[in-house]
Amino acid sequence: MASLTFVDGVTVPTSTWFQPVNDFLYSGTFKVSNWTTPVQYVGINCTASAWNLSGGSAIELGYPGQALWAGTGSPPGNYTQIGLAQGVYYAGSNWKYSATNAQPVSALSMISGGLAFSTAIAGTVGNTATMTNVFSVDVNGNATFSGKVTDSTSGAFSTYSPTISSTSGTISLASGTVRYNQVGKKMFLQATINITTNGTGAGAVQVSLPTAASSASGTAWVLAGRAGSAGNMLQVVVPVGGTVCSIITYNNLYPGANGETLYFSGWYEVP
Repeated sequence: MASLTFVDGVTVPTSTWFQPVNDFLYSGTFKVSNWTTPVQYVGINCTASAWNLSGGSAIELGYPGQALWAGTGSPPGNYTQIGLAQGVYYAGSNWKYSATNAQPVSALSMISGGLAFSTAIAGTVGNTATMTNVFSVDVNGNATFSGKVTDSTSGAFSTYSPTISSTSGTISLASGTVRYNQVGKKMFLQATINITTNGTGAGAVQVSLPTAASSASGTAWVLAGRAGSAGNMLQVVVPVGGTVCSIITYNNLYPGANGETLYFSGWYEVP
């Protein structure tokens, strides 16, 4: 029977391993004895799967395939990987399903200063699980994704009523709505600007931004748009560090007029 042998010579049989903590409590270094070969895998409160790791071992907790593992080292003990598994075990050359799973399975490994996360669809116990790497980070912090990346923190677009003016003269009456959403350092915009009465407005139409542009780029951002009535394509320039954007036509003329509506969208960098 296997037992725990502590460095002070105390041997505890397996029948006491799962006693309540108040009945069996030990602080110190211990080793597993009475096995004739190196231990590849151990199950705690479960029958362990047949792991086969080069120079390593696995501990399954509660259910087959729910494991902490380390391996792919030579000589044994010089482990270069450590990881977690859910629903699978490594069988020497590939991953296998540890049970007939109704849910997908996954494995997480840390190696050479990096991290990799792989998944597979549900499968049948003993069959090969074809794992697909869906996310990894190397030692330099470079991340690689497979599939679609969704930024759930950015949420829905917000709206505001911008300040509308012209670089020359005065627009008598104008209104507008700007929809915006920031993802990381990118500010995405979609705007509708209604010029009811242009007055003496000339030069360029200016629209206030939700957040000042970054000063790090050194180069302005150019968004695109269209004048609804005239049909002209529009240039929308966001200057470095600017708090307003300037709108002109494709051929650098003033885009405003009585009853004109200006549409534009795009993104610029924020600090």
